[in-house]
Amino acid sequence: MEQDTPGDQELERLKRELEQLRAHHAQEQRRHAAVEAVGDAIDREVAAMLVERSLGSGGVPPSGAELTVAARRAADGLRREKPFLFAAPERRGVIAAPDASGDGKQAQAALQAAAREARLGGDRRSLIQYLSLRARRA
Repeated sequence: MEQDTPGDQELERLKRELEQLRAHHAQEQRRHAAVEAVGDAIDREVAAMLVERSLGSGGVPPSGAELTVAARRAADGLRREKPFLFAAPERRGVIAAPDASGDGKQAQAALQAAAREARLGGDRRSLIQYLSLRARRA
């Protein structure tokens, strides 16, 4: 039976250390992706921890671009399941539809304002408001 030499022992120690460093690096990548995915959370630490836990629960954890996508999906699921962890979307006023008998310039201004609101607001309600105003003009 062969005896381990000091060089073999050192090699084994370095291999174990390398594996630990790789595992730590992967954990830090998951943590970073989770924090980035929950940027709008009221308590980022709690939300990131929940996202990170869901990333680690699926067997082999993703890496690279797959990790970013998986973190965003997990954060979206968290937003649906626990919306109280996230800031409420900013409420904006609804633009009133112009009268059919109203001035054409008023209707155009309302349509432009609705388009701007839909573009800058990014929420579904603003987009639907703009599309309905546009459909009425057509």
